[in-house]
Amino acid sequence: MRIVKAKDSELEMLNGFMDDDRQFSSYVDWREGHHKNFKDDVADVFNYVNQKSPEIESPEEKPLFMEFLNQKHEDFVDMKQRAAGKPVLSYLATKSACKLYDEIIDGELMKKAQDALNKAEAERTEEESKAIKKAKTSMKLEVRKNIQKYKEEFDESDEALMALAVSGTDPNSSPKELNAKTAMEFLQNMKKNPRVKEIMMLVGKFQNLARHKLMTTHDGVQSIVGVKLGDEISSLLPDELGLLVDDDFESLKSLQLIQKQLFQYKTRARQPKSGGPFVVCVDESASMYGSLNANSKAFLFGLWQVAKAEKRELVVVRFGGAGDKLTHHIKTVEDMLYVAENFINSGSTDFETPLKEARRIIENGGKFDKADIVFITDDGGKISSSFLKEFNEFRKASKTKVVSLALFPNANVMKQFSDQVVYGFDDLASVSF
Repeated sequence: MRIVKAKDSELEMLNGFMDDDRQFSSYVDWREGHHKNFKDDVADVFNYVNQKSPEIESPEEKPLFMEFLNQKHEDFVDMKQRAAGKPVLSYLATKSACKLYDEIIDGELMKKAQDALNKAEAERTEEESKAIKKAKTSMKLEVRKNIQKYKEEFDESDEALMALAVSGTDPNSSPKELNAKTAMEFLQNMKKNPRVKEIMMLVGKFQNLARHKLMTTHDGVQSIVGVKLGDEISSLLPDELGLLVDDDFESLKSLQLIQKQLFQYKTRARQPKSGGPFVVCVDESASMYGSLNANSKAFLFGLWQVAKAEKRELVVVRFGGAGDKLTHHIKTVEDMLYVAENFINSGSTDFETPLKEARRIIENGGKFDKADIVFITDDGGKISSSFLKEFNEFRKASKTKVVSLALFPNANVMKQFSDQVVYGFDDLASVSF
């Protein structure tokens, strides 16, 4: 029996999700054999979570289930609020909630309470009435005790989908709704590959950085376009600032400051000139395995998404030892995920191989003839003086900018072929592309 009123479209969505998620659907089939109406419970949870104002029909038919749905624990409420109206998140919240519910109702106390509830109220013994009351209290305690472990998967998936669906350079914009099939395939892939999961947990950090860099200019962030009323001390007109510290006007101006009634400069962020494409050389030698690789790929992911919003092309050159290189033109999420999932794991590091490939891509003309090069490595690889001279001549003649990210203390080699070298991911804020 179902007690949450649902539209046909919602049931179709749920069935579609479960058809693509064999692991959870098999779990539901198995539990149906042990707990009658578990499939209907799953549908009720999905509809309850997905609807902003769910309509309950005949709640007395499933009192313990209603007790569960009405839990006010902050994590439970948070899942509901974040998922409402978003089918993919609603399905993820359903999985978390149903597993939690299943664990709770499997207890002996809940079984006794359910048996008592199957009787008419007048026919219940005092002990059975107490069992019902205890079950409701226990429900609250069990939710509080166990919800976090089930909500973690929801939180991780939500964060990964937010990173995957970033919509552009506006920091106030909301992520676009992902295609449900794409989202579920991505989450299943992420679950199978811990490396992708680690990378996606880091992507948001680098997206925010890339957004900031693309929303500002290299020669100053703001342009003065007029005067307005406000309370930003750093933007106050000189006369207002002077009166604010004048003994005769301090009280008046302090009040106006609180009321946001002081005259200040009105500014507008300058938009950057449209940049060219990127050729990103990413070190995949053995020493990069682990957190360095995860951070590199997360930075790459964030850079690609923001570049995509600006219609800037991006090619990745994955490299290791001499002759070890794999080149990928990143056009889709699937292209980016492939790069994130894979790793060359070369035993040595050679700089000439990726730089030759980057030069070839740029000199080949087409979309990449005005590309900048981003070079990421943790190793001071070798480079011959003859190659260095030739590459720098190419760099100067083609006006190609090379920004290198050094993940080690000494970058003497990289300095010789780079316009700018930054040390570590935390210093990326100083980079201008």
